[in-house]
Amino acid sequence: MKKLKVVSLFLILVVASVAAYLTTVLIISKPVMEGEIVIPLLEDKVEILRDKEGIPHIYAKKRKDMYFALGFVQASDRLFQYDMIRRAGAGETAEVIGPKTVEVDKLFRVLGGRRTFEKRLATLPQNIIDDFKSYTDGLNYYLENYPLPIEYKILRTRPAKFSIMDAYFVYTYLAYSFSPMFKEDQLHTRIVKTVENRDLSMLTSMGNTIEKKEVSLFDGISLDRLVGVDKILSNLSPIEGSNAWVISGQRSESGAPILSSDPHITFSLPNIWYEAHISNEEDDYEMYGHFLPLIPYPAMGHNYDFGWGLTMSYADDMDLYQEKIEGETYEFHGKKKELKVHREVIKVRGKKDIIIDIPITVRGPVADAILEKKGLSINWAFYLDNNRPLMTFHKINYAKSMQQVKEAISLSQSPGMNILYADSKGNIAHFIFGAYLKRSHPELSNVINSGDHEILGIYDYDLKPHRINPESGMLISTNDKPEDVQVDLRGLWYPKNRYDTVEAILKNKKKWTPVTMQKVQTSNLDIYALKYKKIIFESVKKSSGQLSPLEVKAMNSLGMWNGKSDSNNIAATIYNHFNYKFLPEVLDELDKKDALQYCHSTASWYFHQRVFNDLKNKWWDDIRTEKVESADETILKIFKLTVADLSKTLGPDISKWNWGRIHTLEYPHPFGMSKLLGKFFNLGPYPVDGAINVINHNRRKGCENGHVVKSGPSTRRIVDFANPAKSFGILPLGNSGHQLSPFFDNQRERFLKGEYREQLLNILDIKRNLHSRLELLSN
Repeated sequence: MKKLKVVSLFLILVVASVAAYLTTVLIISKPVMEGEIVIPLLEDKVEILRDKEGIPHIYAKKRKDMYFALGFVQASDRLFQYDMIRRAGAGETAEVIGPKTVEVDKLFRVLGGRRTFEKRLATLPQNIIDDFKSYTDGLNYYLENYPLPIEYKILRTRPAKFSIMDAYFVYTYLAYSFSPMFKEDQLHTRIVKTVENRDLSMLTSMGNTIEKKEVSLFDGISLDRLVGVDKILSNLSPIEGSNAWVISGQRSESGAPILSSDPHITFSLPNIWYEAHISNEEDDYEMYGHFLPLIPYPAMGHNYDFGWGLTMSYADDMDLYQEKIEGETYEFHGKKKELKVHREVIKVRGKKDIIIDIPITVRGPVADAILEKKGLSINWAFYLDNNRPLMTFHKINYAKSMQQVKEAISLSQSPGMNILYADSKGNIAHFIFGAYLKRSHPELSNVINSGDHEILGIYDYDLKPHRINPESGMLISTNDKPEDVQVDLRGLWYPKNRYDTVEAILKNKKKWTPVTMQKVQTSNLDIYALKYKKIIFESVKKSSGQLSPLEVKAMNSLGMWNGKSDSNNIAATIYNHFNYKFLPEVLDELDKKDALQYCHSTASWYFHQRVFNDLKNKWWDDIRTEKVESADETILKIFKLTVADLSKTLGPDISKWNWGRIHTLEYPHPFGMSKLLGKFFNLGPYPVDGAINVINHNRRKGCENGHVVKSGPSTRRIVDFANPAKSFGILPLGNSGHQLSPFFDNQRERFLKGEYREQLLNILDIKRNLHSRLELLSN
């Protein structure tokens, strides 16, 4: 017994010592926010005013000092996050994490951000190179002179210095998350090859399919490795969707345009966007920006003159080809061509280096290292020589007119985005960012076997469906297919649920303010749900004699539902869980893995709507039984499964089936991949409003992990150009990633409640709301 006490005391002392050490690390690594610091690299003084929300307002005389200061403050708040995201895009995560992330590194080595952009550095204008040099000097000065965040102590490692190439690694990461066709083409090919006697066009976003002869040579693919990669990447904020709209002065009380924007990104800790207000006297430049990691030009921003938001375009900018490879050659248009081979060395913590050889064809890299199926090459707009994203965002930020913004956007081909623009002159616009590919096979969205099917080029920029100052006085983008497309275009767009709901709400009121617009941006309504819940209700009611008392209560609750997925709503729980059960039950024709993977696809919601709009469709039949089931029978079956599930999970008292009990949000830290560390580093779960296809797009992914929210609004912004100095916004957590910063999660409760805070441009307002002052002084 005495020995046990000694061991127990020893363990307590060890745990206490470790806890004391880590607490000390946290305390000494807190972001530097006040005082004076002399930095020899500066040319002049820089003043950094942090307001009460933790937003740094940077005032510099020189441009280079402005970017240095931005890098400095971002490193103080986000160093570990920025390091991990650049490592993901570079394919270098296993060097610090270990074998668990080797597949992530293989994927990004194959995609080849370094190969793609190294040769383009020489073509960048000198002023952009200088901006990045100043910015990365600021990042590197902080990491070399100040205590590192606690994550590095746990990993027992240090970050490498940052460079301009890291920005391209971030773009590689973003471009992959913007291109779902990498998995969709392969999944569609498997489905076409295996499913019989069904209308396969119902399964695609565009309502098209191909003959089986097109895939007769194809042996099928396992997506398991890519699914595993995506699970790991989910802790690093991939882009998932987005809302943005602009209204002209004719629809606002102020008589000026209003910009509303909320990009949808996988939730993470810290959140992906960094907010900062930067200015310098040398260029007479000022911008309140939302910054992506390691890029000194905000991806979304506004000043007194103009502003913009963005959404994913979901245009298909990638084709996969089944190459005919023999040894060191491959066939291209009937002729043998020599494969180029690029060797990559992946360093793995605690293990031997992994060497992968990546064959390169004229179409692109061959993905043997990441797919079980061999010989698939990737033809991607990302690889186009005229893809210049850094130049685009530089020119947008320094634009002096709407025309200059439009010209800047023309310089990039990937990733695909919609840019929603408004300015103080009264203009509103929707510009298309990214290539529309000109194909010989516009209807084909599968892995391609035929050498006759090629990407012929890209459509001219002016042929894209840009829209400027429409008579309606509104422009909306919700990841839907753009209106008035004049060219052959394919994509993986969302259905029109959010678009039509936003449009209906905006048309219902003559004059809008930023405050009333907040109610639109946080709306939990899906007007399509009102139609489909009615079909379910009327179908189930036909068999009311077969229902239990609990099922009758659930049916009646659904029948009275208002279509809003508020966290305290009971009918929302029933409707959304019915949809969760719907696909795995109706898609019995598919292999189980394929059905679950298809449930992650935006195309699955087109299928949902098409089947509900055709109650005599064959898809309602369950091929696992001998009889032919009707829509009513299948709906009743799914409804009963829904009620049984909810009763088991939430109890038999339907009055306690509040949506927020199962619709919850957890903010995962990169260490969340470890269950043990995740308990200490993750935040949540918290009940949350919203659902798939509602404007407030807090949503699950897939049909296998319940209603746990994975992605949603990564920020909400509303700018009225009658008073851009006081716009409105909110972050899911806060501006800092440091656990002891007062701005770590200071916005979380307001975000979950659908509340907003002010975004300040005016120096007097900033000083009235001042938290701290930091001065960076030159020698």
